Amino acid sequence: MLVALALAADEISYEAVSVSPRGNIDYDVSMISVLLLSLFIGGATIGLSIVTERESEVIKAVAISPMQLNELVLVGFNSNSIYRTGMF
Repeated sequence: MLVALALAADEISYEAVSVSPRGNIDYDVSMISVLLLSLFIGGATIGLSIVTERESEVIKAVAISPMQLNELVLVGFNSNSIYRTGMF
């Protein structure tokens, strides 16, 4: 019955209107600021991790370790995963 009433109604006509986006300078400036801030934070994080690694002398430890680099990364990843999930 509901379908019959919907089909019996007059046809609805639609008019297509093209809408062009208008740029807002405030939005553009805020998006550029967010992009630059994320680049700065990413660069600072990488830089600080290099400094931390250099202070802890991990490269020297890897160089004299009998383990290969891929084994060391795998062990570190597994131990970190276990620690984060609380399975210790």
